[in-house]
Amino acid sequence: MSRIKDYIVSSVEKQVDKIINQYIMNVINLKTASDQICGVDNIEMVVEKHNVEEMLIEEKSDYWKKIETNDNARINYIAGGLQRAHSVFNGLQELCNLAKDNDWILVHDIVRPCFRREDINKLLKEIQTSNVGGILGTKLKDTVKNVENSEDIKATIDREHLWIAQTPQIFRYGLLKKAMQFAFDHALMPTDEAQAIEHHGEKVKIIEGFAGNIKITESLDLKLAEMILSLRGVSCV
Repeated sequence: MSRIKDYIVSSVEKQVDKIINQYIMNVINLKTASDQICGVDNIEMVVEKHNVEEMLIEEKSDYWKKIETNDNARINYIAGGLQRAHSVFNGLQELCNLAKDNDWILVHDIVRPCFRREDINKLLKEIQTSNVGGILGTKLKDTVKNVENSEDIKATIDREHLWIAQTPQIFRYGLLKKAMQFAFDHALMPTDEAQAIEHHGEKVKIIEGFAGNIKITESLDLKLAEMILSLRGVSCV
């Protein structure tokens, strides 16, 4: 979340607030969509658990206090960590007395506010018979170059089997927690949950998602996200 703030100026803060509010409400409303999926009781930003409707997101700060959905009873604030993996692990630790090993954990980045509910439904359906889980992603369309010395092309990489990973990513609670701990114990720093599961020796299913489910990392991405959401009838002004 801090990375978004680093890239924006005061003139677009209102737009960011609107996007984040819409994002949070989308996550809150996911339970309605998930009711159609057999065996899943709740979908939350970080974790799914039986009969508890709350979300885990990073530590409450002065910025979060300005968000319209700040006082929603279903949101529980958890302190983040130095890296994404640490933040996810903090959320898993917080749930040690609430989640069972076989519960599904749905992890999503708040910097991806343009996710579509139908893609999450598709993800949930695809992993129903899995003991591991899966992620959303899109096939790579651009030509990819392997560059050395920051300027010289070393090779062109075959993109036939290359995908761009997205979130949400969903895994069994017990497996994901073990995989994250395994990564830390072996001085590994997974950049997403799938990589932690891969390090643990499991195969992860990838399900094609929405190319518009972009990751906001630069100021231009905010405008692009606004356009994507506007095309779907979401006002960000």
